[in-house]
Amino acid sequence: IERADRDGRISARVLVDRSRAVDIAADLGRADTCALWFVQQVGMEHRFIDYHSGFGQDWGYYLEEIQQRKYRIGKIYLPHDAAAETLAAKKSIVAQTKDAYPNDGQVVIVPRTPSVVNDINAVRLTFSRFLFNEEKCKDGLQALSHYRYDIDEETGQVSPKPCHDWSSHGADALRYYVMGLASGDRFKRKQIHQPISGPPQGSVPRGLGWMG
Repeated sequence: IERADRDGRISARVLVDRSRAVDIAADLGRADTCALWFVQQVGMEHRFIDYHSGFGQDWGYYLEEIQQRKYRIGKIYLPHDAAAETLAAKKSIVAQTKDAYPNDGQVVIVPRTPSVVNDINAVRLTFSRFLFNEEKCKDGLQALSHYRYDIDEETGQVSPKPCHDWSSHGADALRYYVMGLASGDRFKRKQIHQPISGPPQGSVPRGLGWMG
């Protein structure tokens, strides 16, 4: 995140192009936080032009948030559990989304990952092509800045899994975007397991964060 800021990739100049489609990637939650990234792909760049998160709302609320922005919606990337039916709603999140956006292939279910670590490294490998609107994406950027690997309280060792807290929802939504692109072959992914080491230092240990 700091390098993106230094490189000028976090800027008020990263604006929506109304002539282009806006893709959406979501991390879902009701009792938990739900997060949405709004992205436009322009050449090799991925321009994150908006972000929204909420708590305790049903999916209909987020569909309204999407529609109120009046973007030209392209792909909507949803995690694998969006297909699940619950007693809280008559239809699954996938079915609700397809009702609102019925174009063939518009709603994309991101397959369940065999390795979150490999997914994180896929995000790292493409992050240099990401640009962010500094105002509309500030909450999402804050989440990315604080996303980190967990620490085992008994051993003090770094866990192989990321910490699940307030920051993980925005980070997971970003990860679903990259994995959604990979599942559709819109770019080629190379997965590399990068070992994490070093003692914890403060709330976001150096080397344990989203970007290492």
